[in-house]
Amino acid sequence: MKVKKWIAAWTTLVLMSSVMAGCAGGGSDKTEPTIPPDIGSVSIDMKNEVGVTINNQGKITDEVVQTLKEHGITYVRIVFPYPFGADGVSVNAGYVMAKKVATQFHDQGIKVMAQSMWPGGMGYNSASGAVEWTSYYPNVFADYEDEYFYKMVKSAAKFMAEDLKDICSTWLVSNEIDIYTYTGPMTFTQIVRFVEATAEGVKDGNPAASCGVNMLVEVYEAKSLKFVRELYGPDSVLDWLGLDGYYGTLQEGDPETWEGYINTFYEAAQVPIVITEWSYSSAENDPLGTCKYQWEGHGARGPEVQAEYVTACMEVFARHPEIIGTFWYALHDETGVCWECGNPECNLYSSWGLLNADNTTKPSLEAMLEAAKNFQNR
Repeated sequence: MKVKKWIAAWTTLVLMSSVMAGCAGGGSDKTEPTIPPDIGSVSIDMKNEVGVTINNQGKITDEVVQTLKEHGITYVRIVFPYPFGADGVSVNAGYVMAKKVATQFHDQGIKVMAQSMWPGGMGYNSASGAVEWTSYYPNVFADYEDEYFYKMVKSAAKFMAEDLKDICSTWLVSNEIDIYTYTGPMTFTQIVRFVEATAEGVKDGNPAASCGVNMLVEVYEAKSLKFVRELYGPDSVLDWLGLDGYYGTLQEGDPETWEGYINTFYEAAQVPIVITEWSYSSAENDPLGTCKYQWEGHGARGPEVQAEYVTACMEVFARHPEIIGTFWYALHDETGVCWECGNPECNLYSSWGLLNADNTTKPSLEAMLEAAKNFQNR
């Protein structure tokens, strides 16, 4: 897709206005025009969207869907696993469940971003009692040097995109490809092949679909930018770029830190930006020290401070017309052991929700309502 031809006229204006807002240390009262979502032959089904990641599909009820609608949520991000069983033909229960939940949201007027399967994960294996790499594909396929692996990935993506084309047309390909947690032993070249094979499969299954990848930039910004420069350009199969950040909790910084991050990666990719993950822990106690950083000047963590963080970040995002959507991570607070380390006292995923584990609302969801109005009406 000839993305750069479409976006060149916007680059100077957007970057200058964004940098000036960042240098001022605060927002600007001036409202910039929102970048149109149409790019070439692909129409990105996002414009000033406010979304959330569904991290516990089993807790989604019609009441939950209505609560989100009432609080300004227009989009949800749902992960779809590799769809087939070991025989490569039968559809597995995980995929069926994800499709059911996606349909539930779609039918009640909330759009769906489908996130495709990623290679695997470094996490706690309850069977072995150790943190180790687990492939998310049947083991027979997990050879990243074998061309058949990429053919299988493309075929699975094509099946999903065609099967889901009436439910969703926006696809997040893989997950945080720039960190070891989700790519494990794969090389840079293998990761690029994986992303391109998946996106090509999605567009074979649904030519109207748009695709993007997300970056965390947690370890090494130069590595993340290397992926962006390799994957985006005039003939890219990708249409937008996702940025993830946990400033003030897992990463040093605060809401204003987003300014430089957005500007740098927008300049490199020159495509619309989606904030695919952002959050702030509401945990008042952190016995393991999981939340390494603090939002300076805003007191101890807690639900009210989390709500303040929602407002502050959304104000930053609203200053950037290149941002076409945001997705808070995640909908529910978690209970049980941490999937990464296996410790039930770890706060890595337990306190990030807009809803408590029992489906009651948190102050952060109330804050999102007002923030969503400002973002959607800019």
